[in-house]
Amino acid sequence: MEFAFTPEQVEFRRSVAAFCEKEILPIAARCDASGEFPLHLFPLMGKLGYLGVKFPPEYGGAGEGNVTYAILAEELGRASAGIALGFYVHVALALTAVAAFGTPAQKTRYLRPGIAGEKIGAWGFAEPGAGSDPGSVTCRAEKTAAGYRITGTKMFTTNSPFADFVVLTASTAPGQGV
Repeated sequence: MEFAFTPEQVEFRRSVAAFCEKEILPIAARCDASGEFPLHLFPLMGKLGYLGVKFPPEYGGAGEGNVTYAILAEELGRASAGIALGFYVHVALALTAVAAFGTPAQKTRYLRPGIAGEKIGAWGFAEPGAGSDPGSVTCRAEKTAAGYRITGTKMFTTNSPFADFVVLTASTAPGQGV
């Protein structure tokens, strides 16, 4: 079995590393100290195709898969763990959930502009008293004529201060594990 990166993946790593050196490293310490997130990087990374490397081309992605995404995550983390976390939540959690479970309309409304860096996703999972244990989720989603009514409390919703949409976990059948 061959475990080497393809020439395209090697070039992608070089490109992302150069981007990080130019755009992230000079501001990383200031962002950490101020608690501000560099929102201007979302559309820039979208234009470069970084936010969509693992997603299908029909929604604006490159269709390169998880290995190429892992290269992106590694290089972002090398430059700044804090900044990398915001992009991880947006791509690996919020956009991935929309890509996997969203309706075609939701994919058009959230995935496509998320890949372009025009909309930012947040991830609502952790709850008071449950933490990140999916079996202990108390947030509920009740089907209504208009869609779903969500009741409950989330905490540590990463990206929420600047997100355009939130993907959250909720139980539709309490007591049945879903």
